[in-house]
Amino acid sequence: MSETRSTKWSGLELLLVFIAFLLLYLPFLSIDYDANGVIEAMNLESGARLSPNHILYGVLGRALYTVAHAAGYQGKSLLVIQILDAFCGALAVALACAAFGKLRASKRAALAAASLWGTSFIFWYYSTDVLYIAVAAAFTAAALYCSASLTERKSVLTALMLGVWISLATVTFQIMIFLVPLLLWPLRKRRAEVVGCLVILVILIGGPYIAVGVSQGHTNPVDFVRWTAGYAGNQLPEWGRFDASRIGIAASAGIRSFQWDAFEKLKDLTEHPTRIYAWRLSAGAICFGVLALLTLVLAIQPLLDGNSKFFWMVAGYALFLPFIVWFSPSESFWFLIPNLFLCAAVSLAWTPALNRPVGFAFIFGGVAVMATATFTSWVWNKHIDVGSAGRKVDCIARMVEPNDNLIATDWTWPAKLEYFHGIRSIQVIDLAAAFRNHDKLFESISTELEKTRQRNGRVFIIDPASDTPQHLSWLQEQTGFAVDDFARFPGRVRFQCEDSKFREVAIPR
Repeated sequence: MSETRSTKWSGLELLLVFIAFLLLYLPFLSIDYDANGVIEAMNLESGARLSPNHILYGVLGRALYTVAHAAGYQGKSLLVIQILDAFCGALAVALACAAFGKLRASKRAALAAASLWGTSFIFWYYSTDVLYIAVAAAFTAAALYCSASLTERKSVLTALMLGVWISLATVTFQIMIFLVPLLLWPLRKRRAEVVGCLVILVILIGGPYIAVGVSQGHTNPVDFVRWTAGYAGNQLPEWGRFDASRIGIAASAGIRSFQWDAFEKLKDLTEHPTRIYAWRLSAGAICFGVLALLTLVLAIQPLLDGNSKFFWMVAGYALFLPFIVWFSPSESFWFLIPNLFLCAAVSLAWTPALNRPVGFAFIFGGVAVMATATFTSWVWNKHIDVGSAGRKVDCIARMVEPNDNLIATDWTWPAKLEYFHGIRSIQVIDLAAAFRNHDKLFESISTELEKTRQRNGRVFIIDPASDTPQHLSWLQEQTGFAVDDFARFPGRVRFQCEDSKFREVAIPR
């Protein structure tokens, strides 16, 4: 593979890639919304304080929603920011193609690897749902393009643009601060470009943080640092700790970020190896496994060649792993942007094989099968079905009155119930994370129950017999709310929504 010349994509070619992926995202927007996305939309419409973890997403969302309202749109903000995410997802894939070309991958390899990224489960999921990560992915891909360009030639202007894109990515998704040492690596011996880039970073990252922080009352330096550095605000015990067992969990989440049900499908295949349906349903997982093995074999050559760009991109992927293992290893969400750097390394490994007809057919065919599996199993279903949580909140809304209240012991439905039906609930997990004290948790719940009693409302709680042992165990570990604590809220089962039976709590008078 040549180390002397990059692959240049024309504007028309990149536009066609953008359009192709926009057609994969925009017509198939999810109606089975991620709970975090619903919270984003709810905060946007209520004018809640901007989160330090994704300041720019809140600003962009509110601006677009205001423009849509001025143009006559009367719906909820979810659709507006879903469209934003779809456009940014498609733009990210097109920019990835250009960046991989600058790294000296062939056009075929760049397109195949960018397609692998763009049709991976986690990327497709968040390009059709609501969350800030698709926007951050577009900024990150643009930053990678600038950084890769700077490996070819000196350019203060390109270095300044690199600072702009890293800044926008970071202000959109705080974890992207890790991009600074990674993408400034090509400038390590070029003082003028480094200084220019760092000045832009200080202005465009520091400025918004200071402005938002001060406006929210964080004027004390210690308080300001705690506000900016306290990732995700209130935390559960499972967030932010190192443990050797978490490495395997993170590895599993990384695989699931490409094929969400890979383990389940392969297990089904091993249990029913003679069943045709098992092979058909496992096709995506099989192709992922085969492509992974092929890629490992093909990666031997750039390793032997000492391909600096290959090592650089692998390092980019690895750079995020300690944070993921430390913070929340079970969430595939964290791998969406690191997968950009992994796919960049893959594009370099794939380049020689894609010059041959067999390699071309095998790699593009494998990516296509994986994409088909993700679309039919997840994307299409989320587009046409509100899902279990959506049906549950619709059912709950029919069963309760405006004065009633619910004690929620999981995260899947309370935000949707409030956003779509205006019915608030007592969220045990959020309260436990805020108080970190068992007694204060129940004092707060008791206060809410008294308020409900005073307005002549009823209180409902899911009967613990409806929950899985795994969830009840997790709930106790993370919040201190044990199975025995449900006995504090006795009552008879009044209705059932999906798999959850709700009992009416006998409020003491």
